[in-house]
Amino acid sequence: MSQNASRLSVAEGRSPAEDEQTGARLDTPLGWQRLESTGARIELAWPTSGLPQGAFRPTVSLDVEPAPTGPDAPAAHSRDTVERLLRASPGTHVLSLDLVTLGDGLQGRRLVTVQRRRPHTVQTTLWWTVCGGLVTTVTATCAVEHVEATLEATGQCVAGFHPASRLPHGRGTPRSTGEVPLDPHAAAAGLRLEELSWIRSAQPFRTQGPTLPAQGWGLLLEALRQRTVPGHRDEPARGYCERLVQWDLLSGDGRLTERGEAVAQILAHPVAVLRADAGGRHRAHTLQAAIGNGIAAVLSTPGLGDEPAADLGGPGAHSPLTLDIVEPSWVPAAVASWAQICPAWLFGPLPEKLDRGRVMARAEDPSTPAPPQADPTLRAVWQQPWVMWGLKSRRGPGSGQESPGDLDRLLVLRAGDRGTFLIGSVEGDGSAVTIRPAPAYLLWRQLCRITYRARARE
Repeated sequence: MSQNASRLSVAEGRSPAEDEQTGARLDTPLGWQRLESTGARIELAWPTSGLPQGAFRPTVSLDVEPAPTGPDAPAAHSRDTVERLLRASPGTHVLSLDLVTLGDGLQGRRLVTVQRRRPHTVQTTLWWTVCGGLVTTVTATCAVEHVEATLEATGQCVAGFHPASRLPHGRGTPRSTGEVPLDPHAAAAGLRLEELSWIRSAQPFRTQGPTLPAQGWGLLLEALRQRTVPGHRDEPARGYCERLVQWDLLSGDGRLTERGEAVAQILAHPVAVLRADAGGRHRAHTLQAAIGNGIAAVLSTPGLGDEPAADLGGPGAHSPLTLDIVEPSWVPAAVASWAQICPAWLFGPLPEKLDRGRVMARAEDPSTPAPPQADPTLRAVWQQPWVMWGLKSRRGPGSGQESPGDLDRLLVLRAGDRGTFLIGSVEGDGSAVTIRPAPAYLLWRQLCRITYRARARE
């Protein structure tokens, strides 16, 4: 974790915070402040005395609104909430949506999103329940590097949750909704849950920077080593240099500009490196984040779709890569967006181990048959479009503690609408692998931990 994250701590003890108009209640962690005139029924904030200078202030708020009408009100409100979030903040990435139990056994949902609020990367977590024709929502926001440090405090708030029993004055009437698309896999299990597959296509991986093949970006490193890019170049290299000049990374005489020097230094001497590569039919897809002090350079191909991108030309020096300069805290979010980590309903366990050769063959060829002993859950996963990708992290030369090998590794399978799974080895059996369901929220937290571990100066 970062130094700021380690400096946040929660005092023991809590007291109730109640909204008299609605009857809704949260618990207030000791030392937290209740804010007034914020628009929410209740808003609690981390004490300013416990915040490092310039840190994003964590908050927890509660609000109440009429529930949609109809038998599928929870599913309707869930879809409406996600749609509103994506419309209001196009850069928001919806990470996960899960069923949870709130307060005294109330069924509800938990939605987790991440977005850039420069210079911060902010995680927003919403819990809500539909009860008595009302939706009571609790919203927690904090910087991603403080998520682990604030879990105890937000847990204290939600532990004392009591839903609203009445609408606040002037808050309107129940909303009518049309038919809500339901998840067919959930319906087969007797559950009426909203269909989630649309979210993936509604939030494509977005890049904003310039694009060049890897060979073109390599010219920046050459200019860093030699202090200039020699003029006698073949035609592709001359074209790359012209574009680097247009983007103010090289000067007309082949020297690095101030901006180009900063980018080249990060690429050559990063504090930490995260690299994600797709396997199987998606090998042309890659993302590499070089993290420096206060800035990160992310080179990436387009994100992972269900179908391989035929126009990338395969991995190598001529694959087009887009450069984005971001805050280091955005790196795990960039990986999550590139890999299209998003909500999915997970149903049932999978076999303890599977034949490694068959699983890897299935990643290459969708026609590979499922194991003869496969149960309905495994067969449903097997029939989905597969995208397999791996993540590696290491400390770079800029850390002063360059790691000789990888610090962390993940091998992840996204099986279409059935969610994400972690591929693991079986101790003592090199011919077998495990495929364990990986809820998107837990996978997101693992990405954050891997990033901070690589950045740490221990």
